[in-house]
Formats: sequence, C-alpha cells, structure tokens
Amino acid sequence: MNSYNKIKKCRQTIFSIDQSLLKSEQKKQLSSVKISHQQNLAFNKGLSSAIELADNFLYSQLDEYLWYDFLTSMGQSSFWITGYVGFNLSENNCSNNLLEKVAAKLSKINYASYNDKMIQDADSSSFYISFLSRYNIPV
Repeated sequence: MNSYNKIKKCRQTIFSIDQSLLKSEQKKQLSSVKISHQQNLAFNKGLSSAIELADNFLYSQLDEYLWYDFLTSMGQSSFWITGYVGFNLSENNCSNNLLEKVAAKLSKINYASYNDKMIQDADSSSFYISFLSRYNIPV
C-alpha cells in the first residue's frame, strides 16, 4: 500500500471514529432527558398536552434553524430531516414564526440532499420543495 492510500485509509478511519463519537454523545444527551412530574401530569391531560410537549421537544432540538437526525453510514442528516420535519409540521397546521425561519434557513442552502456531504437526491428534494412552497419561498 503506497503512502497516499495509507493516509486516505487513516483519514477515513478518523472520520468514522469522529462520527461514532458524535452518535454516542447524541444518544447520551437524548437518553438523559427526564420527564418531570409536571410533564407527566400534562401527558395525562390528553392529546393536546402531548402535542404541545412534542412540539416543544422538536423546537428545542433545532440548532441554528436546522434539525439533525441520528448518525448513519452517510453521516448525520441535516437538510433531509429539516425538510421532512418542517414539511410535516407545516402540513399539519403547526405553522409559526419559528417554522418560517427554519424554511428561510433551508432556502439559503440552495440544494436538497441528505447532508452537506451528499449529492442532491429526489427524496430530499421533494421535502425541500414541499416545505419551502408552504411559505411561498422560490426554489
């Protein structure tokens, strides 16, 4: 194996290790989320409370107006999951100013893919276009 291939293999290994560490950290953070007694009572009040808690959780997971999904062999989803969640929330009349800001942020990315390392794909594009069209943002 020549030096170039050795370096390339080392970089790929380091990338895989970094991604595994990121995945472990995310799992740790989400698994340590505790439901308070008040939240438990809210769940018992019915569907509207559960929807409100779910809504609050989703919005609490935004990072600079993007959502991030779990880690896969293709890396961590950011653009696809943002389009998917944004479209579904807007489709179900969960529209608000924050969701409009998410759409505006996604529109600045100017292409639809799983994340910034992947090429544009049809699945990501469909959610991207559908979500942005809800807010009359040209694609």
